[in-house]
Amino acid sequence: MRFALILSLMMALAPWDAGAQEVFQKGPFTVRKLHGICKLEIAMQLDGRPAAILALFPGDTHYDELFTEKERIGLARDQVVVQFDREPPIRLEFTPDLASGNQFWEWQYLKGTGGLLDQVKRRSEMEIRFSNGQKEFQFSVSLKGSSKAAQALRSCNSGGGEGTAPDKD
Repeated sequence: MRFALILSLMMALAPWDAGAQEVFQKGPFTVRKLHGICKLEIAMQLDGRPAAILALFPGDTHYDELFTEKERIGLARDQVVVQFDREPPIRLEFTPDLASGNQFWEWQYLKGTGGLLDQVKRRSEMEIRFSNGQKEFQFSVSLKGSSKAAQALRSCNSGGGEGTAPDKD
């Protein structure tokens, strides 16, 4: 029974491809590398368990991603609102027709996120809000340690290659 619980928790925590390599992990921040492309994942918890992940790519060659846990949240709708340190909110739209999922996670790609990674590494707190069409979700993430995560992302990206997120046109 304990093994099944641990296995299900591991699967629930892994929305990314099984071939991905974890390069850095501290607090809510994970830098992951897959096929030579690295991304910074910011985990958000609901009831003490990861329920959503915002994945940011350096530069503007790939769409950033929002993963939401299928069972507790489902697919996010309309837009994502991000706010740093009580500054004006940033509204992010989903890229149409690029949503996908597996048995544990739903994911969508975000457009117009330029500069979000720079904000993450310079600010002290981030609030993320979105709706699944029936319920509003709000997460607060302390950005303490985000500059180390951003530095790990920069170091990780010195390789190159093809990633899993769709390229921007």
